[in-house]
Amino acid sequence: MKKLYILLIALFAINAINATIIYVDIVPDTIISTVGGYYDSDLNGDGIVDFKIKIIGDSSCCCKSVYINCLHDSCFVSFYWVETCAFVKAYNINDSIGYNTSWLSGNACLADYFNSCFSSCSNSGSFLGQTDKCLGLKLIANGIVYFGWVRIDVAIDATWFKIKDYAYDINPIIAGSIINNMDYYKINKSFSIFPNPANTTITIELPQTTTKSTLSVFNITGEEVIKQQIIQTKIELDVSRLPSGMYFVRIISNKAVYIEKIFKE
Repeated sequence: MKKLYILLIALFAINAINATIIYVDIVPDTIISTVGGYYDSDLNGDGIVDFKIKIIGDSSCCCKSVYINCLHDSCFVSFYWVETCAFVKAYNINDSIGYNTSWLSGNACLADYFNSCFSSCSNSGSFLGQTDKCLGLKLIANGIVYFGWVRIDVAIDATWFKIKDYAYDINPIIAGSIINNMDYYKINKSFSIFPNPANTTITIELPQTTTKSTLSVFNITGEEVIKQQIIQTKIELDVSRLPSGMYFVRIISNKAVYIEKIFKE
């Protein structure tokens, strides 16, 4: 199974770009197509997996379901009840996700092929055979409430699902908002930083000419230890005065957030 490796530590990005959507494009799209296969979602990029989306069933049987598990008490999925079963609400692009949504901290079904294969509910779920529908997610971390969406396609027989992209905000969010070119900052990994580990100086190379950008370095507690304005695509950064340890370099430029971890020897 393929997993998305997220180099964000997006909490830092939110502190600097208050009330702005943080968006992650999954390239290429992640497709899960085996019973027992799953996709782990770390919504706010803090290294803790919050949600697990998976296929359950019997590989020798036609009955399969796609489920989402909330992995701790601080994560929630938007849902609705059918009989005694919780089904995940499928949001259309432009639907609002926020405080007035019904939230569940637990497990819920996205799609159930051949109703009642795995439960007593006579419902197939709102994601079965759908494309470009969004999960509504909520997360509480360090006292901060995040609202997010994950765009997903699900096969008509629940034999596979495809994760395309996701976004979150510290405010209520519009499902699929990035698709409609609303204001956002996109996490971008396409830049170089070396040497790593470093002793005195690191070199950072951005992929294209940028306008005025902000470069920051954070220690592992989230304290900003270096901040400066830059206009170059190649930057020499003096880290000689920093104590040894792990840091995060963040550059905000042109609706992109570049984040990478470095080690100071």
